[in-house]
Amino acid sequence: CRICIAPYLMCRETRALLRLQGVVGVPKFYGQIDRLAFALEYVEGKPISELASEELNEEIFGRVQQAIDGIHERHVSHGDLKRRTNFIVTSHGQVVVVDYASAVIGGRWWRPVTNWIQHQMAQIDNKAVAKIKKLGAPDLMTQSEWDLLNQPTSLEKWARKLLKR
Repeated sequence: CRICIAPYLMCRETRALLRLQGVVGVPKFYGQIDRLAFALEYVEGKPISELASEELNEEIFGRVQQAIDGIHERHVSHGDLKRRTNFIVTSHGQVVVVDYASAVIGGRWWRPVTNWIQHQMAQIDNKAVAKIKKLGAPDLMTQSEWDLLNQPTSLEKWARKLLKR
């Protein structure tokens, strides 16, 4: 429903991008145009999912983790880092994280439930590097990354029970 859901998602993404202004690996937010549009910095590059396995290296993965850490330092969880298309790699090897419509903003003492959800989502976000490596460069996986993928977070366990998976 474009009339109901789209403005809500726009508001959510706008709030996240405003909170993340200046974070390395997050596109610049120029402002909201109307209820259904905003202006972002254009990033020339390609999704990490389109990189050949030989293009994926520890430097790229380090930049992915740096971007995720910067996002979490602002008490924001992306919420959709399982999609490798949300990581854009520039020709200079910089990594930019896009699409914050699923983001959860925490860090507000008067919202303990939201803070808990944001923390749980951050734990899921932190699995992103290992997931990308597993799909694109499994030979670079460490044992701790394999362990991380094999240990569901509290939120993942709850969701599996709810969905009976």
